Amino acid sequence: MNAVSSCPACNDSGWQTVGDRVQRCPCRLRQQIAQNFSLSGIPARYVSADLSNFRIDGDQQRFAGAHFIAAQYAERYPVLPDDHPRGLIFTGTIGTGKSHLAVSVMKELMRKGCAARFYDYASLLKDIQSAYRPDSQISEIAMLGPAMEVEVMLLDDLGTVRLSSWVLDTITLLLNCRYREGRTTIITTNYPDQLAGTAMMPTLAERIGERVASRIREMCRPILMEGPDYRTQMRKAA
Repeated sequence: MNAVSSCPACNDSGWQTVGDRVQRCPCRLRQQIAQNFSLSGIPARYVSADLSNFRIDGDQQRFAGAHFIAAQYAERYPVLPDDHPRGLIFTGTIGTGKSHLAVSVMKELMRKGCAARFYDYASLLKDIQSAYRPDSQISEIAMLGPAMEVEVMLLDDLGTVRLSSWVLDTITLLLNCRYREGRTTIITTNYPDQLAGTAMMPTLAERIGERVASRIREMCRPILMEGPDYRTQMRKAA
């Protein structure tokens, strides 16, 4: 008995004839999207995050502009204006929804078939450092390679690790590689690009080095999200 194909449109070949043209069957895109999500590394906390459920009511109305820019970027991708950097960097205070929006954009790109990976900055550096242990079965480059090569990388909480020569070398290597290859990098950080007024918060350049911060300015369009900690407000209300 012949096996029944799971996709009658292409008989599981991955190709279908439309008029006088042969094109990829949509079933392959669906398979690619499912694989992209399974390998994305999105934390459980953000599994349900989406552009459609990012709250912009009440005090969150101040972030309507950030939401619009993020949604517009995701809709246009990968065809962006010539003067538009390939990536985005969400900058602002804790609890304003930066990671929610960044993950939402990442998901939209995955739905277009892009391979993407979520990395927590501190955890990534810790994993790379573990490669230096005598009993480690994996090399530093094997640990860093996937972050260098994935089509879209989301680097969350950039700057949370104290700067050292090793941290500087590692983050420089990672971002320079992605920059040279024209890959898309989405970043979130609590550290401002420039000091504002009498703010005591160190700048991003002080946390990762001016050379790396300058490279990010070339790679990413800034989206500022300053405001009260929304998560704290919700806990107080509860």
